[in-house]
Amino acid sequence: MEYRYRLPFGDRRHYVDEEDVAIVLSRLPEELTRRIRAVHFTDEARGNRTLGYVSTRGRREIALCALPPRVSLNHFVRQTQGALTFGAVRGTQWPALAVRRFMLYDVLLHEVGHLQVVDEGARRPQRRFASETRAQDFADSWRAELWSRSFVHPDPVHNPPGEEEVALLALWPDAHEEYRRGLGAPDDVARSHFRRAIELFPEHAHALTELATRLVREALRRAPDGPRVEHARTRAAALLERALRVDPTSFDANLRMGWNCGHLGRYDDARRYLARALRHGRLSVAGLRALGAAYAEWGFLVEAERFFAKGLARAPDDVRLLSWRARAVWDLGRGDQDVRRALELFERAVECAPDDARAHFHLALALATIPGEVDRARHHVAIARALGPDDEDIAALDARLIRPLAKGQRARLQRETCEVRRFDRATGAVVLDR
Repeated sequence: MEYRYRLPFGDRRHYVDEEDVAIVLSRLPEELTRRIRAVHFTDEARGNRTLGYVSTRGRREIALCALPPRVSLNHFVRQTQGALTFGAVRGTQWPALAVRRFMLYDVLLHEVGHLQVVDEGARRPQRRFASETRAQDFADSWRAELWSRSFVHPDPVHNPPGEEEVALLALWPDAHEEYRRGLGAPDDVARSHFRRAIELFPEHAHALTELATRLVREALRRAPDGPRVEHARTRAAALLERALRVDPTSFDANLRMGWNCGHLGRYDDARRYLARALRHGRLSVAGLRALGAAYAEWGFLVEAERFFAKGLARAPDDVRLLSWRARAVWDLGRGDQDVRRALELFERAVECAPDDARAHFHLALALATIPGEVDRARHHVAIARALGPDDEDIAALDARLIRPLAKGQRARLQRETCEVRRFDRATGAVVLDR
C-alpha cells in the first residue's frame, strides 16, 4: 500500500498521517482492507465540505483531506453519533484530538466502507460497491467494535474519550475562548490567557504551543545569552511534548519543538521533529532562512546550506540568504572550489544590496584571509564602516586591517577552522568533523 502526500495551501493542515492510518487499518480484518492500493493526503476539501473520498475508477484508493488549523466538524456529525463521541462539544471549534478521532474512526472507516463489494454481479460501480448509507453503517459498526475494548497505544486517538477527558470537555468552551483572546494580545497578556486555557483544559494543543513560543520569546528579549533562555527552552520543550502527544502532525508544534531541541543540544530529536514539520507544512523564505541559520549555529553546515539553497531558489536576490549561504560554504572549507563559490556568493550579496553594511563586512572578512586580497578587504570594510559606524564587529575588523602587513605576510587574518557536525547517512548518528 502506498501513502502519498500533497502539501496543503495556506495554513491548512493534515490532522492524521501515514502512521495513524496504518494503525487503524491494521485493526481491521485483512479481507476488509485488501482492495486498498493507496491512501492520499490531499487538499481538496472544497471549502471544508468534503473530508474524504474514494477514487471512482477501480475503487481502490482513499483520499483524506486537509482542514483549517482550527475547525468545527459539528455539521458532519450524524444524530446517531454526537460530538461527544469523538471528544468535542457542540457550538465551538473542536480540540485537535477530537478532529483526529473523527478523521480516523469516522471518515477513514466510511471510505473503507465504500470499497466493500455488496453486489458481485452488478456492472455499475454504484451498485457493486457500498452506498453512502451502507458505508456509514460500516463505519459506525466497526468504530463500535474497535472501541468496545481498550487498545494499548500511547496515542489517545485510538481509544474513545475516557471519563477524565469527558469531564474536562465541560470546560473546553471557556478554555478555547481564553486561547482565542491570547492570540491578538501582547506577549505578557497572551501568556496569562494561554496559561488559563491550559489550566481549564490541560491538553489544549494550540494553547500549549503558543505558550511555549511566548516563553522563549520573552527570555530571548530579556537576556539572549543568559541561562534564562536555556531554562525557557526546556520548559517550552515540555509544553510542546504535551501538545504533540495529542496532535502529532501539528506543523507549528513540531517546528518549534525541533528548534528548541536543537538549541538544547538534542540534535537527533531536533532532526526528527523538523523533518516531521517539513512533511506537513511549507516554510516561507524567511522560515527557510531562519531554519538554515539555526542549523548553522548548531554546526550542521551541510544541512544549513541546503535550507539556504532552497530559499535562494525562491528568492535569488535575498541578501541575507546569500550571506548566510556564503558563510556556510566558507566555514565548510572543503577545498579551493568552496572558497571560490563562497566568494561569489559574498560578492552577489554586495551586488544585490550595496548599502548593506554587513554584506560588505562579511566579504571583507573573507578577503582578509586570502593572500593578495588585503586591499580589496580594506575597500569593503571602509564601505561597511561608512554604512554602519556603530557596528563593533566592523570597527574591530577595520582596526586590524589598518595595520600594515609584516614582512613575508600575505594575508591579514588567519582562516579559522570550526567544528562541523553532520548526520551519518547510514546510521543517522551525529558525527563531529574537525
